Amino acid sequence: MTSPRTPMRAGSEPGPHLLKAAEAQAEPVASDVPAAAVQMGRATKAEDKRELGRADVDRSEGFGERLLGVLLDRAHEMPPQLIAPLIAEEVGTIGGYDVSILLQDYEQLVLVPLPGRGLTVGEPELIDDSPAGAAFLRAKTVEVPQDNGVRMYLPLLDGSDQVGAMALTLDTVDDDNRRMLRRLAGLVADMIVTKETYTDQFFRARRRAPMGVAAEIQWSLLPPLTMSCPQAEVAGILEPAYDVAGDSFDYALNDDVLHMAMIDALGHGLDAATMATVAIGAYRHARRADIGPGRDLRVHGPGHQKPVRTRPLRHRADDAPGHHHGPIAMGQRRARHRC
Repeated sequence: MTSPRTPMRAGSEPGPHLLKAAEAQAEPVASDVPAAAVQMGRATKAEDKRELGRADVDRSEGFGERLLGVLLDRAHEMPPQLIAPLIAEEVGTIGGYDVSILLQDYEQLVLVPLPGRGLTVGEPELIDDSPAGAAFLRAKTVEVPQDNGVRMYLPLLDGSDQVGAMALTLDTVDDDNRRMLRRLAGLVADMIVTKETYTDQFFRARRRAPMGVAAEIQWSLLPPLTMSCPQAEVAGILEPAYDVAGDSFDYALNDDVLHMAMIDALGHGLDAATMATVAIGAYRHARRADIGPGRDLRVHGPGHQKPVRTRPLRHRADDAPGHHHGPIAMGQRRARHRC
């Protein structure tokens, strides 16, 4: 026979045995749940989150992606002469017309129109005094209101190298048009730079005067005329553009060091161009073979007693905060660093 449980009086404390029983019931027993089961539960939750994320992502092709994708897909194996019609066709899908591709001439004075089916070919436009020139120089879109809409001029940039400008007309312009056309212009510039390596079409468009053989050799040796990045900026030009012979330059940015060389081969004509060509090759070899700075490169040309001489210049392009270098002025006979 069991005795009735005596109720606990108000204000009284539970006994030690009751406290221990309550704690034992409240505390989970880790040994009752295997570690493998815990890991499996976590993995299941992570997989559920990934599935939910995949379900929420819209991977369908939007209009802008389709526009740029079609241009990119079709341009891979397209011959250079069909690039212009393709660009005009794609611009037409967003309502653009009167499309012009303007390329920088060798003297860097005007932007000349690229001929091609579907493109509008007008007169060359001055770089220093035209909306196209303003877009080219500032690397920003310029919009000119007209009676029939808005004429847009977009810079064609291959990285930081200025290729030219693209012009087109739209009835109306909004932010979606601006964003899409800016990206389209970047793709057009990349296509021109890629295709010009195996066609003369773009070179002929840029040429506004007869070019000698020596000048042809020198222009083919040059790196991009402009280069810009957070560490350094480089810009160069050859003058006279159509009659240059032994003058040339080269540069390369390797990590935080900007390498530059200026070539002035003795003499004129083809002999000077040949010497400069060998000098550029020797300089690039020395730079890529990591030959130390401060050494002169000497290349003796045929029929010349004095060597063509180049002195490589190494410039630290350190972009640390508060640490900025002034421009480096490259003269005919010396290179100096202006701080």
